[in-house]
Amino acid sequence: LHPRVRRQRQMCIRDRFDYRAILEEALNQLRQLRLSSHETHTICDKAASYIQDHYTDPNLNNNALGNALNISPSYLSRLFKLQFGQAPLDYLYQLRIESAKELLSHTAMTMEDIAVRTGFLNGTALIKIFRKIEGITPGAYRKLMQNNT
Repeated sequence: LHPRVRRQRQMCIRDRFDYRAILEEALNQLRQLRLSSHETHTICDKAASYIQDHYTDPNLNNNALGNALNISPSYLSRLFKLQFGQAPLDYLYQLRIESAKELLSHTAMTMEDIAVRTGFLNGTALIKIFRKIEGITPGAYRKLMQNNT
């Protein structure tokens, strides 16, 4: 055989072995993932429960959550997003906004008081996140709820 053809055949054989090794590694990783999926769900469920119990804490963030559960914050965030379809902070903000909507609808509390009660640092942070999630300001939401009653 011509040297060039021989090299090409050797490269093809080497490539097949590389692909096989890659496939075997991928299968091993899938097996590990399947074995650890129950553990992943347990960790994410604990994280969601922790957030529900502590959402009014203004210091709650990814780092605090990771520390509380003894897991890397970035790893927890990835797992949480895989299981729940949203990041832990988005889940936290959702809970805070739902609580703020209740207070806006049923009390005459100021934005600052609602912010503090729901875990935001101040009224400005509440307004910013509320507008981002709901598409309107908390004040406009309150007026809408008052007009609907």
